[in-house]
Amino acid sequence: MQLEGRLALFPLRELIEMVVYSSVRGMLEVHCDELTAQIYFRDGQPTHAHAAELRGIAAVARVFELSDADFRFYAGSEPDDQTIWLDPHDMIMRSEEMARQWATLRPHIPALTWTPTLISGTNTANIQIGEGTWPVLAAVDGQRTILMIADELRLDHYDVCSALVVLKNKGLITISSPIAEQPPVGEPAPPAENKRGFFERLIERTLEEEAQNPGSRYAQPEKRYVESD
Repeated sequence: MQLEGRLALFPLRELIEMVVYSSVRGMLEVHCDELTAQIYFRDGQPTHAHAAELRGIAAVARVFELSDADFRFYAGSEPDDQTIWLDPHDMIMRSEEMARQWATLRPHIPALTWTPTLISGTNTANIQIGEGTWPVLAAVDGQRTILMIADELRLDHYDVCSALVVLKNKGLITISSPIAEQPPVGEPAPPAENKRGFFERLIERTLEEEAQNPGSRYAQPEKRYVESD
């Protein structure tokens, strides 16, 4: 069984149903500019799916969010893991519902690898947030990604993202994509001493300045040379 095309012409629901009715084994791969996902089947039953950092039903739901993408079915492919145990039709219904829920959040949070950051100087006197949102706000430090916050709080990704969008709309945080810092091409890497902390460098500079002051207790003793007969 070999099949390829576009989701705009062949909806994902119908595509999965065809694989199920055919009772085949293989992998359905969906690809667009922003995402590549795989859904695995064994004897027509879905067994595993992954899309970026997502696994299982969440990954299938992510594919249902796409309005159009290229797809291809590879017969015979086997997954390394099993993350789906639902009946195929239950999986489809649940994934479609999750996709509808995420549709309101996705414009604010394209991926779970993005990082929320507090906005300094915000007037919070008249801002009210729900009790369930406070733990998420407390976990925002500008370093942890959304995925890390969800894992730390042991909350569902959707619940964390819903809280973050509320905080963003209230002007308390921003949510930005990860930026990999790389040195400019052709320029040498900074010396190792520049990686030291601010206080370490300040103390070292102070000691150097005091060592050059004759009255300082850190000054080097003057060396005297005596000529021998």
